[in-house]
Amino acid sequence: MAGRLNPVLRWAAGVLLLAALVWWVQRSVGWAEVFAAWGRLSASELALVTLLTFVGYIARAARLVAHFGGALKTEPLLTFRVMALHNLANNFLPMRTGELSFPILLRREFQIDAARSVGALLWLRALDLSAILVAAALSLGIDRLGLGVGLALGVAGLVLPAVGFRLLKLHQPEGEGMLARLAAGLPVSTASLLAGHLLTLLHWGAKLAAWAWLLGRLGHIDRVLAWTGAVAGELTSVLPVHGIAGAGTYEAGIVLVLRPLGVPVDDALMAATDLHLFLLGFALLTGLLAWLFIRR
Repeated sequence: MAGRLNPVLRWAAGVLLLAALVWWVQRSVGWAEVFAAWGRLSASELALVTLLTFVGYIARAARLVAHFGGALKTEPLLTFRVMALHNLANNFLPMRTGELSFPILLRREFQIDAARSVGALLWLRALDLSAILVAAALSLGIDRLGLGVGLALGVAGLVLPAVGFRLLKLHQPEGEGMLARLAAGLPVSTASLLAGHLLTLLHWGAKLAAWAWLLGRLGHIDRVLAWTGAVAGELTSVLPVHGIAGAGTYEAGIVLVLRPLGVPVDDALMAATDLHLFLLGFALLTGLLAWLFIRR
């Protein structure tokens, strides 16, 4: 009974968070003002943000090629399709249920074992979290502790995946058990590890640069603070509870971080909502295009 109820509760929580966001934005700044803010951007500025976002997407797809190799090397467009559809599901389904699409897509398109896909997904998510923490450390260091401390924290974060990889390899289980099958999803070599790590940093660097610039431009927010806000928004994705398409929790995360730093709530909320609309729209567009036009 509990297993049947959990999905219902997840969707109910997602709907409630979405409704709360709609009410909060209307009460604080008004949806008309949120949409009007896009008029501040020129076509060239919007093109630049779109280009940076697309570079991040390309890096994310290339990371799959670097990690799995094999058939993915000969089918880059099909790999992009897997990435885009997985990203679409992740952005629009609540409570991380979109992650389930990853092993399904890899099995369907490349006949990769589900356990290996899940193990790879856990590793790639660890790389993502490491990159976000590096970005957060840099932001905290530059804003509060000084550039030197920020760079030191960032470098420490950069070496964590390599250390973790070595520890996992030393204790990698053998045989045909589930742990051994999951461990097959680890990088096959140090070169694969380094390539995946660098592409992860490129992915997050391009994406966060685009997000921070857009957040600062739309909300009249200082560049360093805008970077901090963009990082905070992405960190909300690891919360155990978030709304449909991250609605509510994404905006709240940005506002809660920027408000103590002196950014007015209305400015932070409007910019966060516009940024969220942009990233959802981009995920939807690329996902639909990949689904319609990229085939084996």
